[in-house]
Amino acid sequence: MKLMKKIPIFLFLFMVAAALVAQSRCDYLVSKPNKLVLKNSKFISYTNKALTKFKKYYPKDTEFITCNVQLADLGGTKIAYFVITIQSVYAYKNFGMIQKNKKLAIHLKNKVNVHLNLEESDMGKIDHENGKTTYRSYAMLTNEDMAKLESEGVHRVLIPWSEGVEIYPTANPQLFVDRIRCIQ
Repeated sequence: MKLMKKIPIFLFLFMVAAALVAQSRCDYLVSKPNKLVLKNSKFISYTNKALTKFKKYYPKDTEFITCNVQLADLGGTKIAYFVITIQSVYAYKNFGMIQKNKKLAIHLKNKVNVHLNLEESDMGKIDHENGKTTYRSYAMLTNEDMAKLESEGVHRVLIPWSEGVEIYPTANPQLFVDRIRCIQ
């Protein structure tokens, strides 16, 4: 009989712990009426095997290409901001630029694809002192996009550079699954 009384308490504690974990995924940078902005989350962290020999030219604990995503709800408009950093001052020569109206493709593990229209062009900002180039763009998220993104983890991402499309594995497959609800 004593065990029967402890089960509901155990379930209650488990539900509280699960709620706290879920709440911690909604780490807001700004939380105001009509304006929710989440903190950056690492999305891509990648170094091509052929580039590992060049690691001596950039910090050892850094991947050659990283992409952080920041989700936001600005007055009902849902947005995903992308910040891509390449550990080279020659990124434009090799990758080119990010062009407005090109589609960033997110391939989910369930074989569903989400194509996000990039809303801003960027030629990259070169940081000579630290030897890197940073690109920024954003995409509006439709209700359909958000439903797909929160349904399944990400398998890979296709970034449409002006010099060609590059495919990257994701460093955080559950990013959208865990965080889309934070801006709904």
